[in-house]
Amino acid sequence: MQIKKEDLYPHLKKICYIPTLNIGVVTWRIENYANELLKFKDDCIVHIDYIVDANSNIAWDKFAINHDEFSKKIVTKLEQCFDYFDFLIFQKIQNKEALILIEQLKKKYPQTKVIAEIDDAIGEVTPSNKNKFTYHHRYAAQHMIISDAIIASTQFLGESVKEIVGNNKPIHVAPNCINIGDFGMCFDQKNINPLPKKETINLVYVGAGGHDEDLKLFIEPILNILNSRNDVRFIVRYGDHKPEFIPNHEFIDFKTNVINSPNDEWAIKNYLYSMYKLNANIGLAPLRDTQFNRCKSGIKWVEWSYLNVPLVASNVEPYKKIDGSLYLTDNNSTEIQKRINIAIQSQSKRDFTFLKNQSMQTFNIKKECKRLLTFMDSL
Repeated sequence: MQIKKEDLYPHLKKICYIPTLNIGVVTWRIENYANELLKFKDDCIVHIDYIVDANSNIAWDKFAINHDEFSKKIVTKLEQCFDYFDFLIFQKIQNKEALILIEQLKKKYPQTKVIAEIDDAIGEVTPSNKNKFTYHHRYAAQHMIISDAIIASTQFLGESVKEIVGNNKPIHVAPNCINIGDFGMCFDQKNINPLPKKETINLVYVGAGGHDEDLKLFIEPILNILNSRNDVRFIVRYGDHKPEFIPNHEFIDFKTNVINSPNDEWAIKNYLYSMYKLNANIGLAPLRDTQFNRCKSGIKWVEWSYLNVPLVASNVEPYKKIDGSLYLTDNNSTEIQKRINIAIQSQSKRDFTFLKNQSMQTFNIKKECKRLLTFMDSL
């Protein structure tokens, strides 16, 4: 007797996430949500199908067709997913091979809803980013168009996508939320070593590569501070080579956090712990006011606040809308230096241990999962 998928747990929503991007984005956008959705046992079944090893950096969407046995394995996996699950949530597809396959399978399995998951603007790359996408943007836009619905990381990003898909496509905003669990962000504060007593005031910037232009905004004001006092340090962990505008300075600690292997100290599984060990007093989030940055989330506030570290951030879209405590600054050197100095002075006057709870409540993973399941019901 053949078992039909509707006969298996008919009262539950069957959800499958299918990653396409790097492990960092997968953790924030997929594993954090999937880990929490597992707790909704009376409402849904959740699975992640990585198609290929998540640490392999292989763009499986490029090999979905015309690559012999590898393509056959991908086709088999995807067809099984279409056949069993009610909802397939694909991260951004940037290659036509996967789009062709998805469109074919959508026709064969019309009852399965395909949802596009996006966390970046479609169509703009920062000048310092070495990946000058061309056709990738076109295919990412086509992915939005052929999907039944879209999940975006911010309201601004969701609105910007309407220029591509129109006003009738269902769009849901699922913000970046920290979720500490058995997989995803494994960071158990109960079992970590206490940090040594701070001898200096540490200003810390942690970011991915391709943000040279953003980081440059804060360099002159920080150098002015470093050159005027000897108790402040500037610590940078960056996903690229050291930009030329950052000088060699006795009070600057610059290291690249490019992930070369799954065992690297800065691999995403240890990411929050690695940030914690930097012993920061103040986090920094410089951002230019561009379309690309306006579509980003205020993720640095979420991270640093979880660690009870106050943040100085550019007063642009991702951060100016956050309902929480942070130091906002206009992007001119005088104002930036002023706001950083205010944050420094506050170190001896304020207790910032309230920030973790504020981060968890402002972007609450349980609440957001309930909203996501309601959105799926509407489809």
